[in-house]
Amino acid sequence: MKRAESAVSLDNRKRVELKALRFAKQTEMEKSRQGKAGWWMKQSEKKELLVKARLDAFASVGGKKAAKKAKNRTVRWKEKTPNRVSRLSDGNGAA
Repeated sequence: MKRAESAVSLDNRKRVELKALRFAKQTEMEKSRQGKAGWWMKQSEKKELLVKARLDAFASVGGKKAAKKAKNRTVRWKEKTPNRVSRLSDGNGAA
């Protein structure tokens, strides 16, 4: 049962991500038709776009409060990660 739920959530996530990437591609193609020079999405821009799309989809299903909570959880985890490394090492790369 859990595996089926996981597969469904993965399909939903992929659908949301593809929709966001298609929209970005269409807007850039429209801009290029109007005379803008060529543009290629950087990996960091792509990642930001996908995270934003996921949080927007999560907000539409679970509400804005749930999406904000999920984003804050990710931010808190990222803030803690360097602290664990500095605690374990002396700062010179040796543990």
